Amino acid sequence: MSEKYSAREAFEMAMQMEKTGAEFYMKAAESEKDAGKREILVGLAEMERNHEKEFESLAGEFAAKAGDEWFDPDGQAAVYLRALSGGRVFGPAGDAASLIAGAKTQKEVLQRAIVLEKDSILFYIGIRKATPPELGRDRIDTIIEEEMKHVVLLDGMISKLKGGNRK
Repeated sequence: MSEKYSAREAFEMAMQMEKTGAEFYMKAAESEKDAGKREILVGLAEMERNHEKEFESLAGEFAAKAGDEWFDPDGQAAVYLRALSGGRVFGPAGDAASLIAGAKTQKEVLQRAIVLEKDSILFYIGIRKATPPELGRDRIDTIIEEEMKHVVLLDGMISKLKGGNRK
């Protein structure tokens, strides 16, 4: 079964995810007592804001060159993106506080961030699949690689917490 899915809609969701991700990291930084960890969280927030701007730029360039048509002949990228976009990836704008509120410890905040980063990566892989090379696929690859580095940073922060147990 194939669904129509617009490039504009996918890029808007990506921008929203990055915006909420930045808010998430700023909320986490506000509650972090360790200056070094706080600096990392603020840095992650800034990277998410940069990703939001990059997706905004990609959306404009994509629209200028290809309109709103995805290259998705079998419709699989559209189905994949719809399945992943059901509110699981960083959630709606302003929801960062609720994402943090459920976590009782800094470790839980960081673990939640890792899950959200992984979900973002999966979503961006779907966008990448539907974006032709000449319309910015390499830039999406760069964002995916940076999101993977976020997972590594967060995992390192967890390992440095008292006890170092990641579970």
